[in-house]
Amino acid sequence: MAKEELIFSDYMAIILRRKWFVLAITLLVAAGTYWRASQEVMQFKSKTRIKIQRQVTFAEMFDSVLTSSGDPLKNYSFEITSSVVASNAAAFLLSPAQPTPEDIMALRASVQVAIIESTDILEISTLGPSPLEARRRGEAITSAFITMHDKMMRQNAMDVYQSIRDSRDAMINSLKEREAALVQSLGSRIIGSGE
Repeated sequence: MAKEELIFSDYMAIILRRKWFVLAITLLVAAGTYWRASQEVMQFKSKTRIKIQRQVTFAEMFDSVLTSSGDPLKNYSFEITSSVVASNAAAFLLSPAQPTPEDIMALRASVQVAIIESTDILEISTLGPSPLEARRRGEAITSAFITMHDKMMRQNAMDVYQSIRDSRDAMINSLKEREAALVQSLGSRIIGSGE
């Protein structure tokens, strides 16, 4: 029995004989594809980069010799994705309404931070349902982080200043007490010697 080869016209004849079946399968696949595509939610990404200026004071250098507080960039990454920053950013985005815990968690989940290798730059990525919303979220997160960071730096500076003032005042009081004791001791020696 010789092997028969099918040519193009044979394939067309098979398709035409089963045209309703082929049409039904094609429509079913097209409808399924359309339904799947319509169910997907579009996500847009916004990226913001911030440079961290490292200011090392003498106290921080001395402290780093005694204890290691880790990589500051990783610490800042955790701060940016914290619930405090997300809460402040959500309050700004939803103003004048108060954000719900779900709003804060949704905003927090849309934020990712990456450290650009061999730099002091953090890249903050935020997702949103539109390009404008993704950008607004990125700006709100960045602004909330900078505000919180500046507040913490001012508080740290005030704490250091107060500590220095307290130490100075204690030293001055100690010197005054020693001076008074010395004057009293010298006075009694002078009186005792009769001169």
